Amino acid sequence: MLWVLFGFEGRIGPGNFRLVRFASHVIFLAALWAILSLTKQILSSKEIGSALLLLLFDLATLCAWFWTTAAIQIKRWHDRDKSGVWMFVGFIPFIGPLWTLVELWFLEGTVGPNRFGPSPKGDPAAVTAAVFEA
Repeated sequence: MLWVLFGFEGRIGPGNFRLVRFASHVIFLAALWAILSLTKQILSSKEIGSALLLLLFDLATLCAWFWTTAAIQIKRWHDRDKSGVWMFVGFIPFIGPLWTLVELWFLEGTVGPNRFGPSPKGDPAAVTAAVFEA
């Protein structure tokens, strides 16, 4: 699981991409909410040192969220046989987020192995050979 969240190599299929993306967003948003509410309580009690420590933890949580989002997206672009640099297409106003949504959420990856590794669905040639051998 750590490879999926923190590594930039390999491929991930659309189903796993949607699941991991949703789960990581829920976990990190819950963590941010908890940290921010603790920070608010500490600030009201005038404990500045504790509040600064929590804000640093909040910043670390945001960095981890951005890192995992980039890692998941890059692996999904790899599944589409495109370089991870394609993740920056999402920054193009209007069309970029739509393009990213269609490419990563709805389109299938390349069939079989590509330059980024084997298919996350397995080797279709091996499945076909097994069917004809049976």
